Amino acid sequence: MHLSKSQKTQLGSSSYSKLVALKRHNGISLGVKALACRNAGFNCDAVIRGNTEEEIMASTMEHAIKAHNMKPEDVADEEFEEHVRGLITTAC
Repeated sequence: MHLSKSQKTQLGSSSYSKLVALKRHNGISLGVKALACRNAGFNCDAVIRGNTEEEIMASTMEHAIKAHNMKPEDVADEEFEEHVRGLITTAC
């Protein structure tokens, strides 16, 4: 469920915070997930977006190979994947 800025204002910050906490507790997606390439250590303004971590990971791997000349075996590395997953954020 996405709320507009005016809906969030009408709901009040306390009530909205409670709604967000309840959604997180129940495992409900709060919105689009994103990963800023710059946060992964690259001098790059790309932001990868998707609805799931799996979408983000697939797009990130493709981006790393094409834009940063990384080797497929490097982006498939468990340590790289763990690092990238830790940088994924969710927008409310």
